[in-house]
Amino acid sequence: MDSDSFRRIIPKRTLTLSVTIVALSLFAFPLSGLRPALAAPTTTGLIAQAPGSSVDYIGTVSVSTLPSAMGPGVGATPRLPALQLPSAKARTTVADPAFSISNVPPGSSFINVAKSLEGTPGYNPNPCLCAPSDMGLGASSQFVFQMVNLAGIVYTTSGAIAKPAFSLEDFWFAEPTRMSDPQVLYDAQGGRWFASILVLPNHVRFAVSANSDPTGIWYIYQVSAFGPGPTTLPDQPFIGYSNDKFLISTNNFSCDPTLTICVFFSVEIWVFNKAQMMAGAFAPAFNAFFNPGGLFFRVDPMQQLTPGNDAFLVWNCESISTNVCPFTPPTGGITVFTFSGPPPPTVVFPSIVTVPIALTGTPNNADQPGTTTKLNTNDERIISAVWSNNRIWTALNDGPFLNGGQCPVASCVRLDQIATPTTPASKLQDFDFYSNGAAAFYGAVSTDSSNNLVAMFETSSSTVFPSLLVTAQLATMTPQTLAPSSTVKAGSAVDMTGRWGDYYYATTQPGAPSTFWISGGYRTITLFQGWQTRIGQITFAAGGPSPPPPPPCPESDGNGNFQGNNGQGNFAFDNDKCEDGDTNSVSSSNRGDGQSFQSTQITSTQFDQATHATSITGIGVSNGVVVGFTLVALESSLTTPGWVSFSFSDGYTNAGYLTSGTILLH
Repeated sequence: MDSDSFRRIIPKRTLTLSVTIVALSLFAFPLSGLRPALAAPTTTGLIAQAPGSSVDYIGTVSVSTLPSAMGPGVGATPRLPALQLPSAKARTTVADPAFSISNVPPGSSFINVAKSLEGTPGYNPNPCLCAPSDMGLGASSQFVFQMVNLAGIVYTTSGAIAKPAFSLEDFWFAEPTRMSDPQVLYDAQGGRWFASILVLPNHVRFAVSANSDPTGIWYIYQVSAFGPGPTTLPDQPFIGYSNDKFLISTNNFSCDPTLTICVFFSVEIWVFNKAQMMAGAFAPAFNAFFNPGGLFFRVDPMQQLTPGNDAFLVWNCESISTNVCPFTPPTGGITVFTFSGPPPPTVVFPSIVTVPIALTGTPNNADQPGTTTKLNTNDERIISAVWSNNRIWTALNDGPFLNGGQCPVASCVRLDQIATPTTPASKLQDFDFYSNGAAAFYGAVSTDSSNNLVAMFETSSSTVFPSLLVTAQLATMTPQTLAPSSTVKAGSAVDMTGRWGDYYYATTQPGAPSTFWISGGYRTITLFQGWQTRIGQITFAAGGPSPPPPPPCPESDGNGNFQGNNGQGNFAFDNDKCEDGDTNSVSSSNRGDGQSFQSTQITSTQFDQATHATSITGIGVSNGVVVGFTLVALESSLTTPGWVSFSFSDGYTNAGYLTSGTILLH
């Protein structure tokens, strides 16, 4: 539902109701109970065949003959209901010492925005009248195809319009009020385009092109979703493929007939015989699977950019309110589902392996300039995945320490690289990044044949309007590091809806070295449906980046007593290991409540030269209990006599001016 499922628990938006169907492009339903507390996973019964599923052949469509989109019809502007946010998870263990966090500044020396093309917007010619923008993007050596909400557009890779914006109503043979969450991909191995969309009630429509020209003929199919009642909402139908298989995965919600109340039921995965689809078979063979216990949530299939018959899907086993990752002590994990063997009609169940990663947490909403309205960053489900050369890259939104994650700001993009095959499971990289001190969210990833990575992301802060940026990791760079970013499109207006997409897209242009296409959002006006989208071609300059300069080595020391707003306390910190060789630490013999504290791990340090402030986050022990902490200190020479603030994950905070001692930053 161009939306955010779990967190879209939720009335995404309300426009009008027909007798039985919500105006879907504006989704509004109080999906109560969509983020249930779940029991620990069992080792059997995780995947079963979904009964009663069927596939229907809808017909063919020629994109070149479709009329241009006419824009939204006459109607009321929808209102955006408040989102019901999941509760943050409590941290139960210390961070993974192999984990790292990168602050990605602007100014890349080798990432080029070679083309920046206007995608379909939220207003004319898109008939959506909705927010936010959810999109799919595919790229071949000749064409780039974008679908956003209820409209599509096709460019050539040289930047010319091959097919002006058209309504997806005409493409999918479905009423616009019944459709949402489009996807489109190009399969370079098969030379075909694939697409999907949710069609209410109970259905997912999907399509394959008859050849490599997306403006030509497409075969349109439909599958019915499995659920316990008469009305099922198969949310966010994501697609992927291998050489011989085509996959769809949805989050199925069981709803009342009016789609007013919907409760999460299960993930459903369809595996199709790709060759039969490409031949235009009326009933391509397929198998459908679901999770009887409702344990899984948002299991993502993916683009597979190099040859291989094994088909992969991934799931963040922390993307529900209870951590169900199979590790003791608890940690995070990415579960990899592998469908091996022949394609349907042979029934093959997936192998399931979980790779441990650092804990993830629910991100906080992102600031915007000049307003208290924040951008919703949703939850920590995986929102982008790609496979190439026996490597999987995934992207998700990670939250701050107090929400169970690792991020030092409101929201980070978590990137993970996993080796396949997954027996034994092998994590190669696991790290967060944020944008020049600001929140980063809705990342999307793709790679090239040389294993170079591109990662697009959105950012917003109290000084930066919501904008679309891109960063990269060359295969020759140090693992768990990224290049400085390049701006694809800077926004110039705030978003007053609070909604900012649920996923964006990155893909690779076949046959072109280090050439990628990305798609994301921005704003120049604050009108509800006034969001815009941008399609960018990203290339890497020959030779890659220049050697990085030596890292700066700021020094900060402090100790003394302070009169806080919650008691008289004391503090000591040393954060200059690169200068004097001392171990970085933060401590207090009395936080202000009579309890002591000693850090055990520093996870991030920030220095603000303008305000002479330092902010240190990490993990430590207070009264025998492991807690997260944040220390903020202002230098005595600038803010006489100096100021310090403690925040702990056990809920205690204390801040005030020094009564003795000093704070020095160099």
